[in-house]
Amino acid sequence: MRRLSPPGAGLPPSLCHRLATSLIAPILLYGPDLFTPNVTTTAHLDTFWRKVQPWTTNCFSATPTGILSVESCLPPVSLLIAHRQRLAALRVVCSPPSVNPATAPLHPSFPALSVHRAPDSS
Repeated sequence: MRRLSPPGAGLPPSLCHRLATSLIAPILLYGPDLFTPNVTTTAHLDTFWRKVQPWTTNCFSATPTGILSVESCLPPVSLLIAHRQRLAALRVVCSPPSVNPATAPLHPSFPALSVHRAPDSS
């Protein structure tokens, strides 16, 4: 990615952003939707993600992290992990027991039994 976006040449920042979100983020965030990484792992992931931000914006590496995350439109890793965990929980709760056996033990009075859940789940 660094070779694709040298300062003043290469891919424009919009394409570098698309490359980072479609290629690097899924590899970097593989698995946190099912388990919560410890603090050390999250720190390592965050360190690497901070290196991706200057690549996508063609900014200097000395630019403050807060400005880089806003300029690159790449949220911090901790927010991405929380978002993926919420999406995984919604997938489990909203899928019918015939498709996902993990929803079978849910109590029938579980609040997710609404119009948003599949019709064959009750």
